[in-house]
Amino acid sequence: VEGTPDTASFNVGVSTTAQSAVNALDRNNAQVTALESSLGADGVLVKDIQTSWLNLSANTNSSGAVTGFTADHELSVTMKNLANLGAALDDAVHATGNGVTLDGISFSISNQSALLAAARAQAMLSANTEASQVAAGAGLALGPVVKVTDQENAGQQVFFAPLASAGRADSSVPVQPGQQQISVGVTVVYQLVASS
Repeated sequence: VEGTPDTASFNVGVSTTAQSAVNALDRNNAQVTALESSLGADGVLVKDIQTSWLNLSANTNSSGAVTGFTADHELSVTMKNLANLGAALDDAVHATGNGVTLDGISFSISNQSALLAAARAQAMLSANTEASQVAAGAGLALGPVVKVTDQENAGQQVFFAPLASAGRADSSVPVQPGQQQISVGVTVVYQLVASS
């Protein structure tokens, strides 16, 4: 079965280079604070922002001499208001400038219960149909179910190239969540009985 994703996850961060480690970190901290404020203004909750990478390293030239320092700070963001997603991405870049990094977006469905139930029902119906055909071919009929096992396969679609506009029309990154496929595979063991 297919459903429309209602949640997006992406990584966004800031990389700042300066002559000293302290300056690189201080400037990076200010940029990340602006980034977090921008995400909050576009509806991202604080609990849906997590630091996923933090690094401060020396830059060297070909002879090994230190030429400066780079601070990197990356956030993993979960956004549940997809209508605002394009604007949030655009605002995040504008809030941080040229040092921004933005990784691919993944979409998911936050509550898959109804879709999994529909997929499971279809899988059971399909199993019964196929088993009935096999039993009939052997001159038998299906008896009671002996055993059922199932496996859910709730896939995620990942998009690196935006496709269509969502959110503000004046200045937003075009994004499209598309459809996500949810599947359930079942293995059903039936008792076979004499055909009536």
